[in-house]
Amino acid sequence: MSIAETRNGSIDSNIHKSLWKALYGIPEADHKTDVEGINSDDQLFANAFKEELNRLDRDFPENTISFIRLHKPNLYHQINEIESKLNIVWIKGQSGNSRLADFREILREWRRLHLMAAGIYAKEC
Repeated sequence: MSIAETRNGSIDSNIHKSLWKALYGIPEADHKTDVEGINSDDQLFANAFKEELNRLDRDFPENTISFIRLHKPNLYHQINEIESKLNIVWIKGQSGNSRLADFREILREWRRLHLMAAGIYAKEC
């Protein structure tokens, strides 16, 4: 499931709990019992993600991911792969093993893939 679907209330259930909390200010239901406060590095990563999500949201038609899942499975797979990379870099960043610049680089690719999906959706629907 794509992070872009978060504005419709659904999100990857494997998203890191501090990313969830940073995005929404509350823990995801499955993680309610063990969410701790987020540290400043988490906040930097969360802010970077929120900035990209807000930029994308302006140009991203609803139902794009559902359409791509059905009609462009390779692109859908690429989107899920890049979201997994975001999650990994986020987790590594908590222990100081990744840089915000690395996270932003992956975010740019994440946004590029989503914009590609939106363009395909706009042409075909």
